[in-house]
Amino acid sequence: MPKCNDLWKIQLSLFETLDEVYFSTEFHEWESRIRKTHTEEVNRIKEAYEEAIASMTPEAEESGYDPNEIYGDRYSETCQITTKMYAGLVVALWSHMETSLGKLVSIAQVASSNRNTAIAELKDACDGMLEGKSAKSVELKEKIEAATSFSRTVWKFGDIKSALNRTIPNKLAVDCPSYGIMNSTRLLCNAFKHNEGCCDDQTFNLLDTGIRSQANIQIEELIDYSTLNIEVLVTGCKEAIQWICQEIKDGASSDAN
Repeated sequence: MPKCNDLWKIQLSLFETLDEVYFSTEFHEWESRIRKTHTEEVNRIKEAYEEAIASMTPEAEESGYDPNEIYGDRYSETCQITTKMYAGLVVALWSHMETSLGKLVSIAQVASSNRNTAIAELKDACDGMLEGKSAKSVELKEKIEAATSFSRTVWKFGDIKSALNRTIPNKLAVDCPSYGIMNSTRLLCNAFKHNEGCCDDQTFNLLDTGIRSQANIQIEELIDYSTLNIEVLVTGCKEAIQWICQEIKDGASSDAN
């Protein structure tokens, strides 16, 4: 959890800038490492299995030695570890989203009581989020440093709209096009953290249908996180942040006129 005096630095450390394509993000690099390691381990298991079969003796067979069972278990354990590593990517992604959304909410909560100043502060902060720069307003930095209301538990887009609309009324009334992907990231994260990676009825019904279908997610079954399209999740979350920031900027420009 970031310290309050870090909140004014409006950027996503793993996204670099919001215009960055997925294949240049840390998420892609980590996914590539996981995939490469999984492939290497599966190949090692295959080679060891083939050697065990080739060197099988009648005595070993009579003793009950079964390479199929031994190396089958090793392969199963490898797959379990791999899906947990993919789940870790989802948890990391939602953690960064949660922090970033919390920053926007905190900015709105501590914005100046002077309406014109508040609009300028919010626009400045969103410029920073979109361009990967720090907020320019010293006054804003000092206010956020003094804020004690920062919460990592804010996730509902409705909560975010309510907080931001206290400064810029009615500009976030239109539903975010990427909300389904963003919310699915949260649901997948929570399923791993709080339900042992199992998809319950509520999670299943709320998940984006495209994600659900692509990963073959079923009710009351373990989610195979290694089948998820991480690029879709990362891109959707980035687009959601872009949409929120752009709405604030548009609202600030409109109100200024």
